Amino acid sequence: MKDLALINNEDWYKTLVLECKAIITEAVFTSRWALVEGNMELGKRIREDINFKEYSKGNKRSVQDLARNIGQSERTLYYALQLFDIYKSVGNLPEGKNISMNKLITKYLPLYREEMIKNFEYKELPENLQIINGDFRQQKIKESSIDCIITDPPYPEEFLPLYEDLANFANKVLKPSKFCIAYSGHIHLDKVINLMSKYLQYYWIFAMYQPGPNKLIFSRDIMTRWKPILIFQKPPFKTLDYPIQDYIISEKREKSDHEWQQSESAVKNLIEQFTEINEIICDPFSGSGTFSKVAHELKRKAIGIEIDTTTYKISLQRIYG
Repeated sequence: MKDLALINNEDWYKTLVLECKAIITEAVFTSRWALVEGNMELGKRIREDINFKEYSKGNKRSVQDLARNIGQSERTLYYALQLFDIYKSVGNLPEGKNISMNKLITKYLPLYREEMIKNFEYKELPENLQIINGDFRQQKIKESSIDCIITDPPYPEEFLPLYEDLANFANKVLKPSKFCIAYSGHIHLDKVINLMSKYLQYYWIFAMYQPGPNKLIFSRDIMTRWKPILIFQKPPFKTLDYPIQDYIISEKREKSDHEWQQSESAVKNLIEQFTEINEIICDPFSGSGTFSKVAHELKRKAIGIEIDTTTYKISLQRIYG
């Protein structure tokens, strides 16, 4: 198996990367059907490349490496390849031109999450990193032992009570005057603030700018480009030691391992602003492990808690690398 650094300099690989980028660019910015056609073309281009087929033999990271080189997630390439492998052309797709890429993924294509954990094996994590499979409300974490909570709870209305549970949890495990930082959606923001205020003091709200296409909030007819990040503090109130910026730019949307996955660039900013090296960060909604992974890389101690077993295993594999 050739080294990736050598492959990157070969003409066939450079051509493959450039043509895949061109296919994606054309598909993303036109129509829903064009996105389906683009994914089919992308899968076809990769599968029919003889050099890539040879390079992939015995190389489990070949698709992951290609995804990184063309600026896409491994999940995106996985579905493009599955689309081509199963249907071969858009003329064979179920429901014809009425089908969307999202519907293909959710109804017709093999689940990426199941593929990810097919050969799952437990490995020992670094000493300063702990990922727990369970409900954060049932964990016995020492009171007043955590320096910061940074987390991303689910936003739909049925999950709103979790924000109150989160605040209650934070009030118990955070050290005095330390912060609970929670991502939130826009629609129920007022309710989220009220729920969390039952146990914590509201401190501020950050805006995380998200690049790429605007997201339409249908129930409000609002095109939004930013996500609210709520900053709450465990009493007693204390100001930060130095001024910080309340506007964060997320370098790119990342949904490779979980539908609610957040970008590493944004959480890196939060960790560096609100914590110091060797402090303990907890993420009660760990998901694919983004926050815990970044905290570990920034030399913080991290505790991630994830209730879904499949997502928990995916997060471990992501951290294993």
